Amino acid sequence: GLYNFIKDNDVSSVLEIGTSLGHTTYFVAHFVDNVTTVEVDISRVNKAIKLSGKHNNIKFVNQSAYGTEWGFGYHDLTIVDCIHEYKYVKMDIDNAIGVGTKYIAFDDYGLFPEIKQAIDEYISDGRLEVVSKIGYPKGTNFHMSLSTNTTPDKILIDSEGIICRVL
Repeated sequence: GLYNFIKDNDVSSVLEIGTSLGHTTYFVAHFVDNVTTVEVDISRVNKAIKLSGKHNNIKFVNQSAYGTEWGFGYHDLTIVDCIHEYKYVKMDIDNAIGVGTKYIAFDDYGLFPEIKQAIDEYISDGRLEVVSKIGYPKGTNFHMSLSTNTTPDKILIDSEGIICRVL
């Protein structure tokens, strides 16, 4: 999964777009040098800070990822788990490419058709190359429930997540 990818590809810095409650931030911070995580909702940022309290290698950014060029600097890997709509996923990809990231990991690839469509267009255009599919496999009956969002059971149309190399 994500851990093996990071270790096998010598990833030392991660940019996360969409902190949510900070679970991915906390996980990744254990085995990279630094994480910058971006979240527009201050209450979620505060929960993520509490969860990740023992780590001193995380920079929390409370702002929108949209409407401006990203000023978060270079990171080896960008993790995208933000607004699950076609135009926003495309903005995330364009911005990640713009800051020079080598790899982009996407959550919910097989769960939301708009996410898959946007990513697949970049793959078809030769701007992204699939490195690894991660998480639950295609065909899994997937139930996602978060404190602020409940998605009814869905069958994954592809892998839950995907990691791509920027070409």
